[in-house]
Amino acid sequence: MLSLLLTLGCEPSSPSPAAPPAAATAPAAATAPAAATASANSARASAVHEAGLPEPLRPESFTELTAEEQRYIEGNWKLLSTQRDVRLRPAETLARMAIKPGMSIVDLGAGTGYFAFRFSELVGPEGHVYATDIASGALKYMAAIIAREASGGRDYRNISLVENPLDGTGVAAGSADVVFVCSIHIFSHLDMLYLSEEERTSGDPVALMAAGRAGMIQSIFETLKPGGRFVYMEGRPGSHAGLDLDLDAVSTLLVGFGFTEAARHAHLKKMDMLVMEKPL
Repeated sequence: MLSLLLTLGCEPSSPSPAAPPAAATAPAAATAPAAATASANSARASAVHEAGLPEPLRPESFTELTAEEQRYIEGNWKLLSTQRDVRLRPAETLARMAIKPGMSIVDLGAGTGYFAFRFSELVGPEGHVYATDIASGALKYMAAIIAREASGGRDYRNISLVENPLDGTGVAAGSADVVFVCSIHIFSHLDMLYLSEEERTSGDPVALMAAGRAGMIQSIFETLKPGGRFVYMEGRPGSHAGLDLDLDAVSTLLVGFGFTEAARHAHLKKMDMLVMEKPL
């Protein structure tokens, strides 16, 4: 952590009282708007967290599905659950993301919508959420939730469902204020599915990420507006069975695609958040 020590080394030449220099009060004044913004972000995030998630749909609610879509929903429908809040702490996660009404967000690898539905409420009717996934079962699941809620529940019509390719977000360039990726959805296990045994055991996960997902990283960069942020949450080394990714190496890799590191947070027990920014 970098700390800044400001020392005023000039003593007055006269004992006469003097007003404090204006510069002495500037830091406090300068931090007031930032503190107010952080407080507002936290309040909005807490309100969305307290509102909870839409009720999940059970697999038997679906009829016209392919076998693959049926398997996806049977294996993942319980992920749309507040039971995950203990591990993912959504109120804190959303507050740190500083999402404001009217923003446009891409939830890349949205799954059954655990974060996408919350993003929808945070950005409001003037904002937009692109919930993307490579699994059509995930999109059909979220579509059913959105349709059910539209008939008397919550309004999630600001969500667009996008089946993205393996090497891209599926969202037009310059569309998003934030692209969000939670855990290993994009940079770890997808690579492992399409690599040879020799490549999977090479021992350099960041190199694998660079080689296997270069198209995706470039697409994320292009999808963001100038000044937009890529928010990446990843399990710490040893916390999951996938690739162990060191955030320093990941940050260095993303800088090579044009990003600058804006922040990182270790706010979850086994996960870190890395915030990368696209230059203006």
